[in-house]
Amino acid sequence: MESEDGFLKLVFSGNDFKDLSAKFEELNLTTNDASQYLKQLNSLGLKKLGNEVNRIAEEKTSIINQTQELAFQEYPTFIETAQCTKEIFQNFQKVNQSTEKLTAGLTTLKEKCLEFSQTAQSLSTARRLTSLALSRHTQLLEILELPQLMDTCVRNGYWEEALELASYVARLERKLGYIPLIVKVAQEVQSCTRLMLSQLIAQLRMPAQLPHCLKVVGYLRRMGVFSEEEIRLKFLQARDSWFKSTLEEIPKEDAYQHILKTVELSRVHLFDIATQYRAIFTDEDPLVLANQDPNTNESAIYYSWIIEKITDFLEALQSDLPKVSPSSLESVFGQCMYFGLSFGRIGSDFRSLLVPLFSQVVYDRFVQSANKSEAQFAEAMASFSLARISSLGSNASYSYMQSAPSSADQIQSPYSLLKFSPLAELCNGLIAAFNELRMCAPIQLVNLVVRKLEQNLRNCSQIIADFHRQEMGAFTANEELEFTKCLQLYRTEFMLYIQKILQIMFSPALISAQTGYTPGEIVKQELCSLNKSFILDPIDHLLSKEESLTVPDLALFTSSSLKLESQTEAKNREEIDKPIDESVAERLLNNGTQDGEMLTAEHDQHEAELETREPVPEHETHPDVDVESETKTETEPELRPESNEDHAVQFIIGDSEVLTIHPSAENAEPETETISNQERNSEPEQETEDCREPILNEIVAEHVNTEIIDGPSSPVEVEQEKNEIS
Repeated sequence: MESEDGFLKLVFSGNDFKDLSAKFEELNLTTNDASQYLKQLNSLGLKKLGNEVNRIAEEKTSIINQTQELAFQEYPTFIETAQCTKEIFQNFQKVNQSTEKLTAGLTTLKEKCLEFSQTAQSLSTARRLTSLALSRHTQLLEILELPQLMDTCVRNGYWEEALELASYVARLERKLGYIPLIVKVAQEVQSCTRLMLSQLIAQLRMPAQLPHCLKVVGYLRRMGVFSEEEIRLKFLQARDSWFKSTLEEIPKEDAYQHILKTVELSRVHLFDIATQYRAIFTDEDPLVLANQDPNTNESAIYYSWIIEKITDFLEALQSDLPKVSPSSLESVFGQCMYFGLSFGRIGSDFRSLLVPLFSQVVYDRFVQSANKSEAQFAEAMASFSLARISSLGSNASYSYMQSAPSSADQIQSPYSLLKFSPLAELCNGLIAAFNELRMCAPIQLVNLVVRKLEQNLRNCSQIIADFHRQEMGAFTANEELEFTKCLQLYRTEFMLYIQKILQIMFSPALISAQTGYTPGEIVKQELCSLNKSFILDPIDHLLSKEESLTVPDLALFTSSSLKLESQTEAKNREEIDKPIDESVAERLLNNGTQDGEMLTAEHDQHEAELETREPVPEHETHPDVDVESETKTETEPELRPESNEDHAVQFIIGDSEVLTIHPSAENAEPETETISNQERNSEPEQETEDCREPILNEIVAEHVNTEIIDGPSSPVEVEQEKNEIS
């Protein structure tokens, strides 16, 4: 083809070759025809080639003539042929259109046939499946009823059967998971399984014993929803939720009852929960240890929960303790310590955490009472007048009752403080503070109590100094003398009395029993001794230089051996002047007061009850009581003037003695009567609380004229009383 095209280009050059294609189309010729004709020309000789033009022209003329003749001769035929051709063309167009319509119809028919075939096939399959379902109707019905049966078992608490159904459906889904019906049934069963899971956890949020908890945890493990660590957490969370609900039901109106109920419920329920946990989730089983995740500390879950519960209990205790009355504090402390001891059986003894809480509450109350006494003293000093003391003259009768002969010194109220009414009020306030403190007096507070007391007394000394500075310009000679006597009274009798109370509250024998130090070492360190120089420093320039009084050591101990040892060590106290050893203070432990160390007194309101009471012979009930004291007690009513009323004060000393003091009988011996421990313990609780009122509760400044003036009326007795005051 390329050679023929090249030959044509050679023959027809330029625009002629470009127009050659158009001419071929007009003549209805192709390039192939032209190539054949060119080949034919190549085969002709030169002569024939020269005559070829003429031959073609003649042939053309001949053909034209023949065509014209044929047209004239066959004119009707041509017309008929043209008509036939036209009709044939029209018919072909119709056939073409019909063919196109037929083709479109055949396509739709094919689609309908395919659809029919598919429908028929699906109907056939459905018919076959329906026939198969009919033959397996019973088995299919059982499978369809599985979700309903599962729901019934879960709602009725048949968890064992529910777990078996869930396991069967799980196997069925793994085997026939491609069947939609099986998938739907499995989904409904899983929904019931979630309901069962919530019910099992709800069972742990209710009161439950160990067997029931074991069963519930076993079901949770068989469900396979949680890992071992998650099951432990869920168990503790559920049981803790129930425990908190029980605590929330406790009434909070009474703090004392709230604490006791909280302690009781916490001790019982927390111990049960811990026991259940340790029985269900053992960390000592070799199989459990082998399957344990090395990255998880499962035992930390339990101990973290225990620590959280102890912390919550301590916070609740810290919140309620300040609201508990002082008389109930020791009972609460005993219950809490028993709670901590019971927790020691599960390795969580938290008694050491209780001591700081109770110590802080006791100390805060003492600080509050001491500060209140200081404030009352300041108010009393603001309205105090020495002219009132001078106006009493010889009509007033004050005496500081000396100790009756006994085996040990007895603590007595210094009635001479009534001459200085603000000091009497201060003494009342401090005694009230000590009475609250002794209800539950931790030994470890001895240093803090002494230091706080020293600071309060120093502040009181400063108040006295300020009073003197403001009023000294208006003092008369008698008022100046009375003020000097008041200062001496403050330095000697008041300080001596407070020191005695401290020594009874925190006796060396009691501290020795808790710290391990001997009473002699404790006395040498002066743990319970007030720093008089520090206290009296603000008024030191107002005091006359006198020898300091030695505070007698009290021997109110629970044991005769400790009493003897304390008395022996006390003989050398004046010769020793050493600072407090911090090592002793650090070893002080928490403890309450001993039996018999009660600093309370009663004021009898009716003199008739005292005078008509028959004295109890002490040698009949307690052979240890001195017979001489008994004789004096029996004869004492005859020594008192019958015309004068007196106010008796009783002091409970030791375990079985009651010392009765009559302030109007100067020379009378103290009346003692014996009270056994059994009788004391059998008294009603209200009476016990009444006995714990401050010693000077009824002796305040406003009642000086009404309660003390009724003293001895003879001139000799008045003179003796004045000598006692001076």
